[in-house]
Amino acid sequence: MTAPMTPSDSSADIAAMLDPREIRRLLCENVPFTSAGAPMPCEIRVERVWPAGHDGYVFEWSFDLGTSARYSVFGVKPGFALPDGASDAACDLRMGEGGLRGICVQVPERELTIHTPDFDPKMPHMQECLDPAAMAERLLPVLVRDGRQSTWASRKIDCELLAYRVGRRAAIRYRCGDRDRVAGTLVGKTFRDARGARLISLHDRVNAELGLHTGGTVRVPSPVTYLGDVNLALFSSAPGREAAATLPALSRDASTAMDALTALHGVWLDGLPSFTADGECTVIQRWHGVLQRLDGQVARRTEPLLEGLLRLAKTADGDTPCTIHRDFYEKQLLLTARTTTILDLDTIATGSPCVDIGNFLAHLLLETVRARGSVREFSTLKALLIARYEQRGRRLDQQALRFYLASALFRVGAVHARRTATGGCADTLWAYASDVLSEDEAGGRRAAM
Repeated sequence: MTAPMTPSDSSADIAAMLDPREIRRLLCENVPFTSAGAPMPCEIRVERVWPAGHDGYVFEWSFDLGTSARYSVFGVKPGFALPDGASDAACDLRMGEGGLRGICVQVPERELTIHTPDFDPKMPHMQECLDPAAMAERLLPVLVRDGRQSTWASRKIDCELLAYRVGRRAAIRYRCGDRDRVAGTLVGKTFRDARGARLISLHDRVNAELGLHTGGTVRVPSPVTYLGDVNLALFSSAPGREAAATLPALSRDASTAMDALTALHGVWLDGLPSFTADGECTVIQRWHGVLQRLDGQVARRTEPLLEGLLRLAKTADGDTPCTIHRDFYEKQLLLTARTTTILDLDTIATGSPCVDIGNFLAHLLLETVRARGSVREFSTLKALLIARYEQRGRRLDQQALRFYLASALFRVGAVHARRTATGGCADTLWAYASDVLSEDEAGGRRAAM
């Protein structure tokens, strides 16, 4: 087994993980691109920075390798020891339509491991889940709906990684067929433990309740089966398009999203975990800690915002709890002319409806800023969407709405602060969050007079 990494904590070292030029040099020196016949990576982007424990980070870096697709690798700091036998296969870089595979290299002087999703130390089953040959025998009987499996036995399975959180979960699309015909499509959700089995049952229960409330116009993906040895829950691929990401089309889709959210909040399920303002405070404090480690100057600027949120949290639990999504935003929806499918129930809980509304509005402002729309334009749309929700659902507690909107703006700003594509949006989100808190404080002063 490879020896564990030697710790080395340096702010300059972390800054290098966020500098496209330094990232390119790091990748070119340590990842064998030329052995796979690939050009050296260019157009480097920082896609994500996640906190990992008290002093760790996970980075996602994407780049161009001379094809129409962008590829990603992940950096884990502090790194992890390679399992026995991994060193022989750790440089078997492979390029495919589903992304890069076969990379797991260590950079001891940086206390860093660079790897592709098939070398996740906490989810070793990812290697099988992303292997088309390994998955073909498992999935063909499920994918082939007409029962004529022999007709499709020679067809290939394509694996496309849709989403991935290192050491926690992944979403994978499986297609069976060839260029002329696709026999079927499934979406798999895999975790480091057996929570996918619970997700299968949860989707069944939510769909049953949504069917009663909406007649099936609002739904979640239908479960198919669970493969326990690889912790993989399989769902039917839902039809539809993603919600629009820019105005004015986003305005229409946002109204549809509010209607779907009203329906989900009307579902009541026993046994869900509870999420409160204290839980939200834990999340935003963790992200502020990440900002402190990544950029102390930015953290000092945002500290008054954090302090205001912690004060407001004490009065933010006035709503009657309901079923909430907890990660609701425009990319969690698939829309057709007749149906809305809500994706990713991984974090479903009970709590204030303002958790979802605040998160949705924070992402809405992010997309508005990215599209260079005005904050005034967003404020108008925000008021219309809140009114639409209250007309179809219930009145919202204003303290809870202010807190969860401001906290979501703080959190989304922190998440995007060091991303190449969206880092310039963070200050606008934080400024808007400060305005939301100022409105609350002004209202409190007026009430006391």
